[in-house]
Amino acid sequence: SLLTRFQQISVKHVYREGNRCADKLAKDGCISEVDFVVLDQPPSSELCNLLFSDVVGMYSLSCLANTLPTLAY
Repeated sequence: SLLTRFQQISVKHVYREGNRCADKLAKDGCISEVDFVVLDQPPSSELCNLLFSDVVGMYSLSCLANTLPTLAY
């Protein structure tokens, strides 16, 4: 019902590994006892670490490393 309140929206699928911060916040929201929360700072050091990893592209680097051919010695 929230999406109906906006004039223009765009919804795109991103695998949870691609945005681990959103995945963590969604999981935390599922167990929360309140309906709505405004965060003015990250709620945990774990989320701070995930934010940093997202900023520096750790997931992108991991994907790139997994697609590179293995070198035989």
